Amino acid sequence: MIKSMLTCTLLACVLVALAGASCEEPKVEICNNGLDDDENGAQDCEDEACVNDTACAVVGQCEVDLNFPRRDPSTAAPLTFGTAVTGTICPAYDDDGYLLAVANPGTVIQVTLSMDTFITSVEPSYSVLRLSETPCSVEADDVQVATECGGPAFCLAGTCVYSAVGKTRDPDKSGDDPVAGLPVDFTAASYLEQAGTYMLVVEDGLNLSADAFDNVNPYTLTVTAVAEPDTNEPNNTPDTATPVATGTTADGIIATARDVDWYAIDAGGAGEIVDVELTAPADSGIEYQVTLFAADRITELQATTFAEGAVAGTLEARVRKSTTVNFDAATIADLQALGLPLNRFYLSVKDGGDDGDTDATLDAALGTYTVAVTVLTDPDTHETGRANEVPADAVVMTSGTTLDASVAAFADNDLYRINPAATGADPDVVVVELQFDGTFDDTFVPQVRVITTNPEENARPCNNGNCGAEEVCLPDNTCGEVRHQRFIATSPFRLAYPLRNNRPHYVSVNEFGDDGFQETGGYTINATISDDTDPGETGDDFLVPNLEEAGYQNQFDLRRQIQESKPRARVVDTGFVPVCADATPTGVGCLDLEAVENPVGFGYDPLRVACSDAEAGAQTVTLSGRLTYEGDRDFFHLQNFPEKGYFGVQVDYSISGATPNEMAIFVHGDGTLIASTLRATEGDYCGELACTADGCGPEVCQANEVCVDERCWSDGPSNAGGSFQFGPSGPNNECIVEGPENGAPIHIEVVDNGLNDFDLNTSYTLTVTITCGCPGTCDTGQDYCQNGL
Repeated sequence: MIKSMLTCTLLACVLVALAGASCEEPKVEICNNGLDDDENGAQDCEDEACVNDTACAVVGQCEVDLNFPRRDPSTAAPLTFGTAVTGTICPAYDDDGYLLAVANPGTVIQVTLSMDTFITSVEPSYSVLRLSETPCSVEADDVQVATECGGPAFCLAGTCVYSAVGKTRDPDKSGDDPVAGLPVDFTAASYLEQAGTYMLVVEDGLNLSADAFDNVNPYTLTVTAVAEPDTNEPNNTPDTATPVATGTTADGIIATARDVDWYAIDAGGAGEIVDVELTAPADSGIEYQVTLFAADRITELQATTFAEGAVAGTLEARVRKSTTVNFDAATIADLQALGLPLNRFYLSVKDGGDDGDTDATLDAALGTYTVAVTVLTDPDTHETGRANEVPADAVVMTSGTTLDASVAAFADNDLYRINPAATGADPDVVVVELQFDGTFDDTFVPQVRVITTNPEENARPCNNGNCGAEEVCLPDNTCGEVRHQRFIATSPFRLAYPLRNNRPHYVSVNEFGDDGFQETGGYTINATISDDTDPGETGDDFLVPNLEEAGYQNQFDLRRQIQESKPRARVVDTGFVPVCADATPTGVGCLDLEAVENPVGFGYDPLRVACSDAEAGAQTVTLSGRLTYEGDRDFFHLQNFPEKGYFGVQVDYSISGATPNEMAIFVHGDGTLIASTLRATEGDYCGELACTADGCGPEVCQANEVCVDERCWSDGPSNAGGSFQFGPSGPNNECIVEGPENGAPIHIEVVDNGLNDFDLNTSYTLTVTITCGCPGTCDTGQDYCQNGL
């Protein structure tokens, strides 16, 4: 018998009981016990089940008052410091005003607002308005009122009223993770910059519907005056920013709600670095947000937040930016007209509200943070004048010249311009060499990128939104993109990029995440343009972007590259004459055909080349080239390859000397990969690698090696040169067979395994021997050939 506990309705329970099973009756919410009885995430009057329960009903009539602060501030009730007042939010959308006289500018008020119960449909909150005697037009629109009042304001009863503190709610109710089942009870502090009469307005924090009112449960409001713990106040605007000189520190505290502390830092001019280190107690409860602005107070140079500090119990942040800001002439003129120093920078510190509310603390021991400022000379001389941060300001490099530079600040992006004179028919290669001072770690991960137009298409103008989301508009009004990217893990570092046109190419050097820099020292960069030393290189491979971070080295892009590159392949004549038209022997000028003895399978050709024909004798061709840039793929088309029957291919290859390339060879049929030096021995298949007679698999080679053609190649600076074999006579005895399954055209591809090495000096030579018939017993399981089918 099934014994199960089921939660169901009463009727369902009866049916279950008749079946002999047990049943648990549904849980019911009790609306006044402070518990979530039915376990649905809501308790008591917050549960929909209690909407009509008497425990949650608001009874009686709203108390009639004449307190209408947002219509006539004079109707607000008087309020004195330290005296508690009570009221109710009834009817719906009710607001209660309280007038408070503030004698001294810079007064900090501490407001406590509470309610004794959470069983209510309202959430008391408050805001603070500053009254004035400045007249305004009641019926005017916002623009006219702002003009009459000298800034953003309301016009109430004919006078200007200014917002001093926006609507403030209980953090437990207004944060990203509201707490249910707690009554409103919070204290917040606000800074009042001016003396005068202020009006506190208490109202429902949500104002969601006409059902939100409560005439039974009163709120309690108390306002006290407390000392301002931040001696820098008022510094809530750039105009009142606290000056901090280089080599000095300043202490601050986010003491009141929505407090923003501003600091002014003067530099000596362009070509310097503003370096700011900030520390704070870890348990202040404030989500610090720090932003550095340029002289116009609008251009944001860097924004950051605090992270765990090196000292236990502390938080810290670092701001470090160049003082070279590429303002246009109009902005410079505006700053000068306003009397704003061009070399002044502004730092703001505030609570970022990451948890859904704005935090503050009046406890100086808990909340005091420290700002330490240093202004130093930028070690990168290219950052003076106009910094080389964008293509338009890139430093022009002459081939073979070495420049000194430094990634000396956060998000420092150094750009260099190369002006090639290459063409598709006469390509060049640029080799970029970088050498960095110091060592690399997790905090500094440099990268180098090549930015230019797509060499596989005509240049597109930038106008009318032609550039894509990942493209950049270059100075010549063409859409550019990152075509090459490499992370720099060791120094010195080299990369090579093919030049196939005379369009400008830009080399970018920066820190990968823009969150690291060189504390000391710098780097050197050299870009040397040379003729592509591969004698057959005329752009014979279709270039796809070679990006490490974007993962372009995937099967889709590689397959596309193969298909687009085949039509450009270097053509090599195999020396065979054409196949005869039929099986009638002709003697000379074409390859004789004979009938296949055991034709099997759909679509098999009943005729094949007769290997007894003298003109079907073995042919040998020689292929040569160099892998001169990263991602270089050399394709050769074996022209006039016989199209009927089976032909075996033996590839003997040699490398002229030591090379960083791990050379791999692929043989392609008509849309099919026939063979590859990366394949393992299929007769004893055990994975992608097979590098010794006694074992196979990735563990055979070292961590920095790769297995190609059953040999371990180093992914380091050099591999030994020499002569090697690939095919039936090679160490892996692999058949390379062109036949009915692998039709012509036949292409041979030579590439560096990994597409990340290059060598302008070392050449390779392939001797390709093509023999009529099956190449013999081999490991690849080509039974259809070995069995003479």
